[in-house]
Amino acid sequence: VGRFAEAWRHFDSRWNVKSFNSKRFEFNKPLLEIGDKVNCLFIYGEQGLGDQLLYSSMLSEINLVSQKTYVLVERRLVTLLQRSFKKVKFIDSIDESIFFEKYIALGSIGKFFINSTNDFSKLSNSFLKSDHQKSQQLRNELVPKRQLLCGISWKSKSGKTGKNKSLELEDFLPLFKLDRKSTRLNS
Repeated sequence: VGRFAEAWRHFDSRWNVKSFNSKRFEFNKPLLEIGDKVNCLFIYGEQGLGDQLLYSSMLSEINLVSQKTYVLVERRLVTLLQRSFKKVKFIDSIDESIFFEKYIALGSIGKFFINSTNDFSKLSNSFLKSDHQKSQQLRNELVPKRQLLCGISWKSKSGKTGKNKSLELEDFLPLFKLDRKSTRLNS
């Protein structure tokens, strides 16, 4: 309905919900607020792996707020996100050597960049950059040239919502029974 400012306020109240079990960091520094510009910002990832990836899609605009940005994420995401966002430093642990002026949760950065439906067009639809060499090696091992290679992630480990977001391997059987000729992509 276009009421973005109101929606972001309500989204930030997730920290007040007892069933929301993501770790909230608190430092002796101020939180980043709308209109702030800082030299160094610390952002901490929250929730699960998928949420951290989703919220990371908004990091392409973070240089409008901060000259230098550290983002604490799950260890498995560091290399992928570092390759995808060259101007941001991704870490999997924090120590005292990291200096920052202000901080914010990764899920809260949307209020800085998404305030109208037009703002979605600023975000890249394909913000993650693969390791080209590793991708090519896997493709060569798995499929002959010019054939489609498709990867599927079907399992969530979330205790609260994982069952509703996951599938059993048997659920994919109809895909394997498709006629290969009718599903071949034209190239």
